[in-house]
Amino acid sequence: DELVRLKGFSAKGFRVRYLNMNYQKLFNNLEAGKIKYDSSMGFYDKTGYAAGISYPFRPYNLEEDRPFNVLEIPSVISDRTLHVNFLGNAKKAEHYLEEIFERSADFKSHISLSWHNHVFDNIDFPGWGRLYKKLLQKAHKSNAWICNLDEMCEYWKER
Repeated sequence: DELVRLKGFSAKGFRVRYLNMNYQKLFNNLEAGKIKYDSSMGFYDKTGYAAGISYPFRPYNLEEDRPFNVLEIPSVISDRTLHVNFLGNAKKAEHYLEEIFERSADFKSHISLSWHNHVFDNIDFPGWGRLYKKLLQKAHKSNAWICNLDEMCEYWKER
């Protein structure tokens, strides 16, 4: 309903902010709204592959016994989760992320980052904006493909 009210606006993707939802209902609604992808699946309290899979996938529609026509791009690293787990210490979080990057490189998996704009405020969140930049630089040096979720969705559409 909300998409219908937003005349002239087209949304391709969606993310539930607090990761608290009924997945079957969510994906039914997204499919009905012609949303192409979602990036809601992730852990609130830890970094990693919440769905047990390191690649985008189509969640399963249990009622209709078929995959949904919505691609799930799991959230792997969230600034909020890191901030909570490392008590606001960006340096400690950085060392932890080295392991995630190495593991992802070994398995050629994706890493989806969820970083909020307010975290770039170095007064309230010292070092977190720098950490984001370092993550992108590390990915670039590793010849990783860096893209937005729209591009990721287009890439996986053919798979």
